[in-house]
Amino acid sequence: MDSSKPGIDLEKELTCSICAELLYQPLTLLDCLHTYCGACLKDWFSYRSQQIENSPNPPPAGTNIFTCPSCRAPVRDTRHNATVATLLDMFIAANPDRKRSDADMEEMSKKYKPGDKVLPRIRSPERTSEERRAEEEERRLLEEVREMSRIAALLTAEHDEAETRAGTEVTVTDMRAVDDPAPKRAGLTATSCNQIRQANRGEGGEATRDNVLMSCLPKVDVDKLSTSHL
Repeated sequence: MDSSKPGIDLEKELTCSICAELLYQPLTLLDCLHTYCGACLKDWFSYRSQQIENSPNPPPAGTNIFTCPSCRAPVRDTRHNATVATLLDMFIAANPDRKRSDADMEEMSKKYKPGDKVLPRIRSPERTSEERRAEEEERRLLEEVREMSRIAALLTAEHDEAETRAGTEVTVTDMRAVDDPAPKRAGLTATSCNQIRQANRGEGGEATRDNVLMSCLPKVDVDKLSTSHL
C-alpha cells in the first residue's frame, strides 16, 4: 500500500494568475487572500476604474467596484504577505532558472514599487449645468420645508399655550361667581327698585313703602319688616 501523499505544487502556488508567471513583488488581497504581482494588480484595478468612469450608468458613490480577478470577491485593500515572499525567495534560490528575466522585473518595477497604492480613486462623472441646477433646486426646497416645519411647530405651541391660559381664566371666573353670588342679586335688586320708582313717578303716583319693599326685597319677609317698624 502506497502511503505517500501528493506534494504541494509550490510553483503553481507561487504563480500569478494574471500574467501566468512567477510572482514578483507579491500582494495579497483582502479579504479573499488571493495573491498576485503588485504590477499586475495595479494594471487590473486601473482597467476596472476606466470601465466604471466610461460607463453611461456609473454605480452610486460608495459602491465597492473592485473585485478579485479570480473569485470576483469584493476587494477592500491589499497587503504585503511576508510568508509568500519568503516562500518565493526560497523557491527561486532552489530553482534559479525559474527566476524572471531582469528586463521583465525592471519593466514591472516601473509600474509598481512596494508601498504604492494599487486601488485608484474613482473620479466622479462631471455633472451638467442642468443637473447642478436641479440639485440646487432640490436643496433649496428641502431648506424651505424644514423652515416651514419649524414655524408650524412654533405656532402650534403658541396656540396650545393660549388655549390653556384661556381655559384657566374661565375656570377662575366661574369659581368666583359661585362663591359670591350676592353682587349679582344686589345689582338686579337695585335695578328693579329704580324701575319701580321711575314707573310710579311717570304715572303721577308716589312710590309707596309697601310697593318698594315688595319689589326691591322679594326674598324678605315683609310682614316681619312692617311689624318691626310699627
